[in-house]
Amino acid sequence: MCAERIERLNIHTDDKLIYGTIHIPDDGKATHPLVIMSHGFNGAHMPQDPFARDLVSAGYMAYGFDFCGGGIASRSSGSLLDMSVLTEIEDLNEVLD
Repeated sequence: MCAERIERLNIHTDDKLIYGTIHIPDDGKATHPLVIMSHGFNGAHMPQDPFARDLVSAGYMAYGFDFCGGGIASRSSGSLLDMSVLTEIEDLNEVLD
């Protein structure tokens, strides 16, 4: 099993905050492939942590984030009442950028 570093990696736009964490293999290598993990309805990034650890063990970085308004436990800005598939697409595009 590979050691890992976990860092908060938030994305700030003009009107919102996307909260996330990145899991990075602590293996001395300068680069690693990245997997972006998205949660389901009324979810958050935290339940994905075991999957992130598995990815780190396989040599990947893993970024998990909370969709804005994506769930009760979300640390991102926004209300669950304002979240839709379209706002999720906007959030994912912000993450990809």
